Amino acid sequence: MAFQAAPSGYALWLVPTGDVEERFTEVIRTLAARFRTPRFAPHVTLVGGIPGPEAGVCARAKELATTIRPLEIRLLHAYARPDYFQSLVVKVEPTRELMEAQARARIMLGGRQDGPFFPHLSLMYGRTSMEKKEALLRELGDDFGESFAVRSLELVSLSGAPEDWHAVASLPLADRRRRGRSR
Repeated sequence: MAFQAAPSGYALWLVPTGDVEERFTEVIRTLAARFRTPRFAPHVTLVGGIPGPEAGVCARAKELATTIRPLEIRLLHAYARPDYFQSLVVKVEPTRELMEAQARARIMLGGRQDGPFFPHLSLMYGRTSMEKKEALLRELGDDFGESFAVRSLELVSLSGAPEDWHAVASLPLADRRRRGRSR
């Protein structure tokens, strides 16, 4: 199966857990088999294409994680896009906390961004016609209306094909109890 060159380096992912992770892992696996597209773990990319040696990226990501409180990710509706890595996606509610976390990540880690931050959870990568994707949305439904808590950042190596991507570190987010401390 052919794939488009992925951003090089590393990415920071917000990963669902529990029932949400299981559900989306199954949806992604099923779509990949049906359409012969890449398999990947369900995630919301905070920032991708982070350059640098792993040790340095990991140290900066660990520092970033201490500045972000746990997040609630709310999934909205699915739709098709023409982009390879955003072929079929579920939009994520762009909360103030999520947008601030992403801006902080861009400042502290750099990375590649081809436009404004578009928070989403991909269901499928690949080059599939818009007609097939629209039919698939009618079959799957487009209203996901779920949410999941994020308590850590996953630092992921983007080496190779999406099937080869792997977490190199799980970094706990800031403890909520520190919220009330004075500066």
